[in-house]
Formats: sequence, structure tokens, C-alpha cells
Amino acid sequence: MKFALSVLALAATVHADVYMHNPRGSNDRNCEKNVNRNNGNRLFDSQNNAKGGYACGRAVGGNDVVTKPMAFHAGSQLPVEWTQQHGCGKHPEKPGEGENVNCQIVIQYACEDTLDPAQAYRGNLNNLVGNRYQNAAAAPRDGIPNNANDAATDRIPQNANSAQVTNTNALRYGMHETLAYYQTCDRRQRNEGLFTADQNVNRNSAIGTRQNPNGGRRGLECPEERDYYPYWHPTPWRDVAFMVTDMKDCDKLKQAQGAVQHGYCELPTKNNGVEITNQGLTGAAAAAYNNRQWPNNEQACKNLGQTWKSTLYHPDGDQAKYQAEAKANEPKCEQAAYGRSNQLGNAISTTEQQPGYAPDGQDKPDAKSTPNRFLWTIPDTPNKNCVLRLRYNMSSFEADQDPDGAGPKQFLDSGDNGNNSPIRQDPYVTIGNNNKEFLALNVNTNQYGRTFQDRSYVFEIKPKAPGYGGPNEPKLFNLNVRGKRGNIVQTYPSVEYDFIPNDLQLGEGDGVHFQWTGSDYNPARGCNDGTGGPPDGNANNNARADRMNLIEQAQPQANMPKGMMNNAAYVQNSMFANGEAAKRMAFLGQENLPVCQNGNQQNCCKTQAQLNAINAGNARDNNPQNCAFVNQGGETAQNNRGQTKYTPYFDGGVQKMGTQGRHTYYSSRNNNFSNRDSKGFIQVIPDQTKMPTRQPSRQPTQKPTTSPTAIPPVTPKSPDGPWSPPTEDEVDQKIREIDADNSGAKGKQDIVENDALSDGVATGCDRIPKAWSSAGASAAPAFVSVFVGIVIGFFNM
Repeated sequence: MKFALSVLALAATVHADVYMHNPRGSNDRNCEKNVNRNNGNRLFDSQNNAKGGYACGRAVGGNDVVTKPMAFHAGSQLPVEWTQQHGCGKHPEKPGEGENVNCQIVIQYACEDTLDPAQAYRGNLNNLVGNRYQNAAAAPRDGIPNNANDAATDRIPQNANSAQVTNTNALRYGMHETLAYYQTCDRRQRNEGLFTADQNVNRNSAIGTRQNPNGGRRGLECPEERDYYPYWHPTPWRDVAFMVTDMKDCDKLKQAQGAVQHGYCELPTKNNGVEITNQGLTGAAAAAYNNRQWPNNEQACKNLGQTWKSTLYHPDGDQAKYQAEAKANEPKCEQAAYGRSNQLGNAISTTEQQPGYAPDGQDKPDAKSTPNRFLWTIPDTPNKNCVLRLRYNMSSFEADQDPDGAGPKQFLDSGDNGNNSPIRQDPYVTIGNNNKEFLALNVNTNQYGRTFQDRSYVFEIKPKAPGYGGPNEPKLFNLNVRGKRGNIVQTYPSVEYDFIPNDLQLGEGDGVHFQWTGSDYNPARGCNDGTGGPPDGNANNNARADRMNLIEQAQPQANMPKGMMNNAAYVQNSMFANGEAAKRMAFLGQENLPVCQNGNQQNCCKTQAQLNAINAGNARDNNPQNCAFVNQGGETAQNNRGQTKYTPYFDGGVQKMGTQGRHTYYSSRNNNFSNRDSKGFIQVIPDQTKMPTRQPSRQPTQKPTTSPTAIPPVTPKSPDGPWSPPTEDEVDQKIREIDADNSGAKGKQDIVENDALSDGVATGCDRIPKAWSSAGASAAPAFVSVFVGIVIGFFNM
């Protein structure tokens, strides 16, 4: 009984989540504007909390608005980053400590060439919206709203009209795995040799598993494939990395997709392979199809007189090309980084586990100060449409019985089901000698050994950038942005705005691809939880849009830009090769826009005087022509009415890093001292094989004496004209009024940052609490300024 008690106690600790932060993980979201996602069954079974995930990387609008996806060059280095709730790995400094679970992390990707190599699901949109959506109509696809009020979060129906894009309504449905893939899974007999504990699996086919006993459908994924690794039938998922608690599990890669061909019993198809059919099947074969017991092994297939085939990934794909690509991009197996239970935070790892971002032989960034990361070398498999998948499997050690660590492991199987199962649903466990000495345990046997998952939005794999990423060529690193609009509590379990990697070490001559995206579909947030537009509807309300710019700093402890970009000394010590590149990062393309000549002009930048003339702070910050907040930054798109739409996607291109030294940068839009730190570092290490061509940049010993005229401070302006600071007596009286007014009134101070409602609040930073409003609008800004000054004075005393 002691053994059984330890077994079941572990079973009570397997409630966990996993969230991918780079590339942006959807957690089954799309374009909803809510705090919580709309539909956890949209594309895949994440098993995660509905608050997690990032909204679609799009500008607000219907299928007439195109926002470019992220795109990564073959051979470049991409940091894949995630957090997991319930721990993983072995402590590198304290062996045996904190190892509560046996875990595996599986990172995979799939593109159109393994999901739909014949491009049967693209349909023909030429007569609908031209070729605007030829790539967005492919498998995989994210799902595109029909209009500005459409979230496009419905699960795709099981029919060819929805899977194959022959009408714009089909664009609404996201699709990763294809219709034929799911239908095959739903007809194929499930593996009845698996451990199901005391669960009653109510499905004959592979859609029924211990974790999914009732066969619920999430998108078009196959539940049996999702829950088990490596899978024994062909799948479209290419392996990238396998991170394990026990390195003996690396042997599983010998049977992974790409390592060997996997077999299947062929089914008839129709509609150019878009869906399967029972046409032509008779007798026992027809019965097997209709009863969802289509053979899952070669002998049973041949007994029905059917054809058993073996393939890599997809039978319609180029097998020789698949094999060559798999050999050139073999997945890595590594010791999983250690993370303690009950947190979504940083992991502890050795240098070998987290290679960091540095040339060989150089010091690595601190491996204890980042979440879980894997540095993925983008494979040379160019595709317009790809998606990254991260699975987090956790099991208790008795389900993986190897007491002395000598192996071989004895896994639980169907012989351990039912009354033979070592775990039971919510059992009572006797721990003493009389009938009162027993305890009740929280055990859900369909979560004992559990798989969590997150997936990225669709991205492109581009051909290798010329001169980078090949043999004997400089390295190319991707520098992206993670996070979303909101403060640290509002964004959780996602994160606030930050660069990734935010401490990059590279060699002289290496390149950086500056590129990021965000979303215009975030919940409306309050003061200090995100600044600027462009607005979604009323400019007086809080905006939803993510935007990020990058400008160099003189020193990381400061919160001001480095200086005048047209200064020769700036360029000489810049990490960029020229001033034009530095300006593009700071202004996101707005530097080429003209100055606004009147209030109705579009696609222009307002002057300081024009911005100051807008009395309401929110309307000023969110104004589409407020280029100081980069509201017109990013890639543009033309809608079907010829209007320019500014999108959250920005591509700064590949930039060669040549100036040696440690460079500091930040986002002037999102860095908000004492609220949010959006800063980063790039360390350019000199090439030891040649004399440096430039002097290393030096950190100034004095504060910068000038600030750029491009992003000047805006003097506060009251709606009623000039204002005078209140006296100290007035400040004291106002504080007493606030205290008295809020002593018994729940929530009166929680106006601008309240997101108890699903969509947060529309009111912006200008809204003044009731206790402050009696002094008049003209006194309010002064009061705020003086009050802040008093508080700072208290801290400096």
C-alpha cells in the first residue's frame, strides 16, 4: 500500500499548462477581442487555460485587409520560447531535487508540402478576391474574419466546402491538419493495446483515447496522434527537437516521423483527395469502414483484401525530397531544462541545454534568467505556409517503471487497464490499521500522463538570405517581439512587451533579421497598460493595437534615446550600418510620410503643434497621424476600397552587425518606466582573425545632453487652456477627499485598469476618479503632476 499511495499522490499534481511566446502561440485564439479565447476546440486540443495565448497578427478588418505573416530565412537562428506550469527536467546543480514528474517536450512543424502537397485545399479564389489570398487559403491557414466584427473563431465543419477554399466564407475557418487526415483517423481502429486505466473509451476509432475518451473533435487533429509520441502511422509533422527528463528516451527518435516510413491501410478518396469515401468497398471492408474499425496494422489490412502502404509524412509528397530533407535536418534530443512545479516562469539549464545566442567559444547569456528556450536553425524547406507545434507531456514515474534506472523500461499497457490499473478515479487510500485511517485523493485517470499543446500562427520559411546561414558563412539571428498589450497581471499567462532575444551576442559580420508582429485585436486596456493607436473605432477610447519600435540608447539605466540620428558620431557608434536603417527601426517606415497640412489629410504625420491642439489625451495618443507613437508604422495594405491600412507587422530586413561593443536599445512607444521595461542588448564581438575595422562603441560616462527632435516630449495641455500648479494645502485636501470617498466604496480607485469584464474598459487614461473631478478639468493635469512629484520626493528623502 505504501507504493500505491506514492503513485496516487503524484497523480494529483498533473494539472498544468504550456504557452508558447515566440513565435506567438495562439492557444486556439484567433481574432477575438476578449480577455479569454472564444473557442478551445477551434484548431487543436491545448488543455490550457482560456486566458492564455496571443490574438491574431492582423489589422482589424475583413477579408479585404491582408496582413503579412512572419517569415524566417532558412539557416537563420530562431529562439523558440515557452513556459510550462508543472515543471520538467532535472536540476543541473542539485541532482534528484524537485523532479516531480517525468516529462518530454516535443517541438514539430508542418508546412503545406507535408499537409497538402497537391494543394488540393487551396481551391480557386481567382474569381472571388483575385490572388490576394492564394497563400492564406492553403493548409495550414489561420482563418480570416469576414468583417471587422467577426472573430473567425468557429471550428471548421467536417465538409469539403469548408475545407477546400472555393468561397470567402471558407476563409473564416482555420485549418492545420486536413479534412482527409481527420476522416482517416476517425475511421481507423484505435490502438487497443494502450493503457487507458479505468477510463471507458467510448469510441472504436483513433479519435478515442484515455485523455479523450468521448472522442471530442478539436479542429481536424487526430487525438491518438496528439496524445502519443512517436506515432505509428504517417503524420504531416516534422520533428525539430525532443527534450526529455531521461536521456534514454532519445531512442524514441529512431521511430519518429522522417526517421522511418510509417504504414497505413489505404482508403478511397474523392474530390481530388480532399475527403475520403467508402465508394467501392464491399463486404467486410465496408463493415470495417462503417464501424470505424478500419485496419491499423498490415496483417488486418491484407485480410480485408486492401492495400498496405508505407510513406514519409504524406503519400502524395515527393518521397525522395522528404528523405533528403529529413536527413539534412535531423531532430535534436536534449536534456530538458529544469523548471519547478506550480509556476509559469524561468527555467534553469546548463550551457549545453540552452545554447544561448553567441558564437562558439564565447560566454553565453545567463541560463537561469530566461524561460524555456530552444534555438531552432530554420531548415532549408521553403514554404509559404507553416505552423510550429509544441507538446508538453508529463507522466508520473510509476507509469514509466524502471526502478533501478538500468532499463529496459516497462510501460503500462492494456494489460494494466480496468481492475488491474494502478490508479483509480478519486480513490480512498487506507494508510492505517483501522477503518477511520484513510484519505481521499484527487485523481483524474484521463489526466494521468497528460499532453498539453500550443501552436503558432502561420509563418513562412523563406530561402536562405544571401551571404548568411550557409557553411562558412556568417550567422543570421532573428530578433522578434513577444508579448501583448496590458500590464503584467492582465497579460498573464502571456507576457508584456519585450524583445526576444533581449540579450544577443554575435560575431562581427553576423546578421540580424529585425522583424516582429502584434495584433490589433487585444482587449481595451487602461492607463499605463499600453500606449498609442491606431484606434479601433472611437479614438477617445483605449486602443487595442500592438506596435513596437526600436531605437538605440546611450545607456541602459536611462530611458531616453541615444541622440540625433543625423549626427555622424551617432552612425559611427551605431550597431546599424547607416542612419537610414536606424531611422527605419525607430519610425517603422513613417520617416517617408509628409507633414499633415490639414485635419482631413490621411497618410501623413502631425506636427507637435497639431498634436498639442488635440485636448483629449487618448484621442491625441490614438490619432492615426500621431507618428510620435508610431501609429502609422509597420507594413501597409490596401483594402478593396483603396484605403491604406496600417498593420502590426514590421520587417526591418537583414542588417549586418559591424560596430563592435555592447549596444543598448529600447522601444520608445512601449518602454514605460516603473510600469514596463522594453529594452534589449546586442553585443558585437570582434573577429579575432583580423584587425577591427571600427573602434568599439563606448558607453558614455555622462547623461546625453541632447534628445532627438523626431520624438520630442509633448507638453501637457489642459482642455481649458493654461493651468497653475495647486498649492500644497490643495493637494493635502484632495488626498483627504479621495481617502474619504473611497473608504467604503468598492472599486472606485480601480477605474482605468479594471478588466473584470471580458473586454476590459473603454475609458482611457484621461478619466479622472470622482474625488478628483470637483476641482475642475483645468486643475486635474496639474494635480496629477504635483502629486507624482510629491511621491517621488518621498522616495528620494
